[in-house]
Amino acid sequence: MIGGKFSSWVHWRGHTYQLEKLGAELTAVEAHPENFLKCLMVKNALEMNARFLLGDFSEYLKETSKSYDLIFASGVFYHMEDPVDLLWQISKRTDRIFAWTHYISRDQSNYAESSERNFLKEIEFSCNYYRYEYDQSREDRSFAGVGEFSSRLTKEDFLRALLAVGFSNYEIVKDEFDHPGEPAFSFIAEKNKD
Repeated sequence: MIGGKFSSWVHWRGHTYQLEKLGAELTAVEAHPENFLKCLMVKNALEMNARFLLGDFSEYLKETSKSYDLIFASGVFYHMEDPVDLLWQISKRTDRIFAWTHYISRDQSNYAESSERNFLKEIEFSCNYYRYEYDQSREDRSFAGVGEFSSRLTKEDFLRALLAVGFSNYEIVKDEFDHPGEPAFSFIAEKNKD
């Protein structure tokens, strides 16, 4: 899969280690301070070369001018308040993406009412966002999102968003409708080379 050195953004320390062993030069962004420290401990213990940053992935992409051969986003989109904007920011920095994310089925009732979001400033796209409230009473918030809520998408809207931001070729790698918690899928996507 990897023929030589390439630059990539990755989400989690385990993926970072695996991709680095395949020859990738990596920048990894982690939003949660406790998980960021865990990443640094793993980096030191395994003598990794990856660059780990603490912060909001979406904001990082807005601020950087760097381009990446691949962006690897595992467990990111379903923690974002604006996942389509994140996908739009990703499309500005790469022609290839691999992602794994939860999605919601239209019959799930554990979400607040949906709200339609329009993205007419930059792309002509709209879809429904389903608000997911994080349990603020939980003591262990190590896997909670950056904010107090996130917005979830249906799989169909996610795939439509991929096309809208320019990833015209995609393939679903695995669709786990019965994944514990809620459905999840992984996909690879790229832009046309024309």
